[in-house]
Amino acid sequence: MQTFLFLSQVLNLDLTSPLQGATTNELESELYYVGLPSSPILDYRTGTAPWERPTSSNVHPVLKELRPVFDHNIVTVWDDLGPEVYRHLDSIQVTWTSIDVVSFAEVGKKEQGPPVLWIGVKPQSLSRNDAHTAAVGCKQILESHQITDVEVEFRESIFTRSAGPKLLEPTPSKDATTSIHGPLTYALGLKIAAKDTQNAEGTGALYIRNGGKVYILTARHVVLPQNNKHYEYRNVTNERLRKVIHPGPQIFQNVLKSIEARINDRKSTIGTQNNTKKQAKNKSALKAAEAANKDFT
Repeated sequence: MQTFLFLSQVLNLDLTSPLQGATTNELESELYYVGLPSSPILDYRTGTAPWERPTSSNVHPVLKELRPVFDHNIVTVWDDLGPEVYRHLDSIQVTWTSIDVVSFAEVGKKEQGPPVLWIGVKPQSLSRNDAHTAAVGCKQILESHQITDVEVEFRESIFTRSAGPKLLEPTPSKDATTSIHGPLTYALGLKIAAKDTQNAEGTGALYIRNGGKVYILTARHVVLPQNNKHYEYRNVTNERLRKVIHPGPQIFQNVLKSIEARINDRKSTIGTQNNTKKQAKNKSALKAAEAANKDFT
C-alpha cells in the first residue's frame, strides 16, 4: 500500500477518475482477437470504438494480425514510460505477464490501426473493476508524456520464457539431409543455453559484426540469471566469462530423437521396398517358368 501511495504521488495519478471504457461482453472477449495465433481472451479495453459483432453464424468476424509500431512518440519515450507502467501495475497488484506496444490490422490489408498499450495478465486474475483502475493509471501515465492517441487493452496471457550443435554448413531446403542436420547449422534461429543454467534454453536471433568480431543477439534471460541485477562485461583480466553452449541439452536430445526416428523411418521404407522387389522378382520368375513350360509342351 505504501508503494501505491508513493507511486501515485510521484506520477500524480488519480485512480478514481472516470474513464471511457468500451463495453466488453463474453462474445467480444472471445472473438476480439480472432486471427491471432494464440486467440487470447480480451479482459478490458479503453476507448469507445464499437466492436463489430457478427450478424449471423455465417458471418465471420474480421481477422486481425499484429503489426509493429515505429513512427510514434511512444517509441521515443518508452525507456521512461515503460518502467512507469509496470511499476504502476505492480503497485495495485495486477498480475501482469507482458507489456507491449503494438498495432492491429485486418489480415491482408496494408493499413494498420493506432498504437495500443497491450498488457497481458494471468488468466482469470483481473476483474473488470481492477482492470478499469489499472487502465486509468496507464492512461494518465501516457498523458503525462503528452500521448493521448494510445488506448489500453488487457488480455489473458501466459508468459513462458523460451530460453531452447560443431556447426554444420546450411544446406538448400531440397537437400535430403536438411531436416536432420538443420538444427546443427549456424542458420538463424541458433539454439543456445548458458552453461551455468542449462535448464533455460533459447534462440540466437541474429548475428552482428563489429570490426573483426561477430556477436549473436539473444534475450537476456537466456544467458543471465532471472533477476533484475545489472550485468556488464568490461573485458578485464580477472572477469569471469559466462559460457554459452549450442545446442542446449533438451534441444540436443530432441535432435537425437529426430535423427533416430528418421533412421527408423528409412529402415522401414527400405524393408518395404525390398519386399516389393522380391515379390516382383518372384512374379517374373513364375511367369518365365510358365512361359518355358508352355514352350516345352
